[in-house]
Amino acid sequence: VRADVYALTIVLYEMCSGRLWYGHDAQLLGLPVALRDVLAKGLRADPSLRYASADALADALVALGDPDALPRPD
Repeated sequence: VRADVYALTIVLYEMCSGRLWYGHDAQLLGLPVALRDVLAKGLRADPSLRYASADALADALVALGDPDALPRPD
């Protein structure tokens, strides 16, 4: 399942950035910080640090559209 989440996150990265994913050398720059955080977690090299399911990834993406669910700057 976590491999599927990784693959889905690659597709999301490519859709959002307009660039192909080249592994750890790819840059998340130019994307909103909250979206970068979601993508970075889904693209972690260690599968145990990725989202546990596609539902968890979807929840994180949905939260991007909910201002009350996003962390506020200090």
